[in-house]
Amino acid sequence: MVVKRKNETIEVVNGISVHLSDTFETPENMKKAIDEARSAYEDNPTLPNKLDLLYADAEYAFASGAREDAVKRLKTELDAIREIPDSPEFLLKWMDTQTLLAEMLIRLKRPEEAYSYAETVLDIADNHFPDTLEQVYAEELYAAVCALVGETDEAEAYYRDALSRLKGEISSAESLKDSIEATLKSMEK
Repeated sequence: MVVKRKNETIEVVNGISVHLSDTFETPENMKKAIDEARSAYEDNPTLPNKLDLLYADAEYAFASGAREDAVKRLKTELDAIREIPDSPEFLLKWMDTQTLLAEMLIRLKRPEEAYSYAETVLDIADNHFPDTLEQVYAEELYAAVCALVGETDEAEAYYRDALSRLKGEISSAESLKDSIEATLKSMEK
């Protein structure tokens, strides 16, 4: 499940402004997504369907204010998954779910915990989706976490690499480019 995003919000941590997007799904649509994901998982209990259900449930719980509960449940479930299938469908869902958890932890001002999830997302993108928008999003997430834990040089390098990839076929991601540029500007010394 991909949750639609809207206006950028800014979280300021350690003097760095990191731009993240909020969901604009209504609670009703989010509940519908949970029901659809639950039904799909009950009909076909595969790991990708489980990830869809975990994602929908965690996104709804977090948006509804049960932030710590959402993070705890999602971390418990994700950390229990030991075997990672090497299919593109699974890997994209795995990346989305790991990204969601990392973004939740960033919003809760816990970038140190978000680090390993962002690193996993980046590793998958580098190894399976090079030169795609997925890799740009992974680099942006990893750079944000690096910036927030004080690794500003690494953050800047990844932000700049993400910006350099926003050309050619993925040049349509103008708002992402603007977000990265704004974050880099906040990091200027």
